[in-house]
Amino acid sequence: FRFPEEIDMNLSYKLNKIKYDKINFDRVNGSLSLSKQVLAIQPTRLSTLGGEMSIEGEVKHKGSNQLQYHFDMATKESEFKSAFESVSLIQKIAPVFKHMFGEFNTQTSIDGDLDVDFAPVLSSISAQGVIETLNARIKDFKWLKRLNSIFGEGTVENFHFNRTKNWFSIENGMVFLDPTTMEIGNETWAIEGSHQIEGGINYLFSGPISVGQLKNSKIGRDLWFSVDQTVQKFGGPKIPEDAKINIDIELTGTATNPSVKIRPLDNLENQIRGIVDDKKEAKKEELTEQFEKEKKELERRAEETKKDVKKDITREIKSLADSGKTTSRVDSLKREAEKKTKEVKKKFKKWNPFGN
Repeated sequence: FRFPEEIDMNLSYKLNKIKYDKINFDRVNGSLSLSKQVLAIQPTRLSTLGGEMSIEGEVKHKGSNQLQYHFDMATKESEFKSAFESVSLIQKIAPVFKHMFGEFNTQTSIDGDLDVDFAPVLSSISAQGVIETLNARIKDFKWLKRLNSIFGEGTVENFHFNRTKNWFSIENGMVFLDPTTMEIGNETWAIEGSHQIEGGINYLFSGPISVGQLKNSKIGRDLWFSVDQTVQKFGGPKIPEDAKINIDIELTGTATNPSVKIRPLDNLENQIRGIVDDKKEAKKEELTEQFEKEKKELERRAEETKKDVKKDITREIKSLADSGKTTSRVDSLKREAEKKTKEVKKKFKKWNPFGN
């Protein structure tokens, strides 16, 4: 297919309904132009995926037999369920949408090639964008259920993303997710990583978890043993099971059969010793100040106090997790994605797709 060289035209349109593949576009209002074999889509508003969309961009020739496109798109109050069921591209680049419920807003800049059926060529996609979740939650995601052994049954099935903004990039068949936050139980966790559009995953969850949860879970038990042995090594008191530590949980392999493991902590002994020493020093200062203020009463009750006083030191072990190692190829793609994302962020600051 080639755009005719001799045609130069402008077209404004208002359409009640358009169907493209499985997607229904309603109340389409916009304009386009064709000049010098470049089809330019002017800002166009429409309803789809349960919400509103604004799109603009162009389609032009790439060589003799291919077309390439560039679009800036924004959606408002779209539905995860509708997006996944209607858009085959989303099924490829964001399979997690199948298990997400709620609504979202987006702004995306996307480039790539079209095949003979005018469908995007997956390997050619370069995209940078942001997804804003609106009370979104994840349910029934089988491979995340592997984490239930740590957090407890039912927790993982109800991950919540409360109005978060999540930047993502796509380069050469890989999807990169910038660090973003989610709610697991009553705690805030961070998630970041990448996956191949047709291949493996590599994601990292980071956040606090209790010593008791580690102790009672199969995949967390080794880390709990490490913490317990380190405390015993320098004679520290037993760590209470409700004490929280920060850990990293790594998901690799494939989405259907992931490998789940807790990443090792660095300098564990130094961390524990430092925290214990800090707590002891703080306790000493607190007792000294109290002694000065209540010296007479303390003297009167000295013998009784010697018998009854107990040491109570609360611990919170902070981990320095290995940030993870990727191949030089993935690192290169990620740097390219970050560079393009920085440029797109500047553009989006000036863009008002749903303005009057």
